[in-house]
Amino acid sequence: MRLLLTVLVLVIVASSVDAQSFDAPTYSVGDTWTLKEGSSSREIKVLKVGDGGTVEMVGFLSQCPTCIVQLDRRLTIMGVLDGGGKPADPTQIGFVPMGSSWQLFNFPLEPKKRWDFTASAFSRGRSENYEVSSRVEGLEDVKTPAGTFKAYRIVRDIVLKGGQAQARVQDLKWQTTTWFAPDVKYSVKSTSTNRNAQDTELLSYSLK
Repeated sequence: MRLLLTVLVLVIVASSVDAQSFDAPTYSVGDTWTLKEGSSSREIKVLKVGDGGTVEMVGFLSQCPTCIVQLDRRLTIMGVLDGGGKPADPTQIGFVPMGSSWQLFNFPLEPKKRWDFTASAFSRGRSENYEVSSRVEGLEDVKTPAGTFKAYRIVRDIVLKGGQAQARVQDLKWQTTTWFAPDVKYSVKSTSTNRNAQDTELLSYSLK
């Protein structure tokens, strides 16, 4: 009897741990999210799903809402197309965190997980170097206009490096917080201490 109770406890604990781990989402053509961004809103929509979980989304970039973004399974930007489907010049768009070095999400997500990376990106036509330290601080309820969702709170400490090769001498530092909800397959809220960034929250969504 004692052995049976021990096994049951282990099963319950294991199930609880598994329930807090979330692998990379899978998408369907037509999945749609509408985000409030500052005083405006934009729609993100899945246009194409490829092999291995790759997807193409329109509206993903706030600086270019008509651009089509090609994402790998980790939700890393691997390419950007213009509205006509031709390769776009990321140096003319604004800040584009593109390439395999950018690990904004590190699946599976689970509380207390940490990861660091360094990467470069174009900003205002210039290549800039970034250091990013990320951590999943917990799985919690977050309230949005679209409803209340269980979401992973991901905090990122970001350093924009300065130096002789840059337009500034000193490093710039800020922090972003993103809430990623498994049931929505997207970030439902984000905030930033960067005065140039816009906070976002989910207004509505539709999953096929």
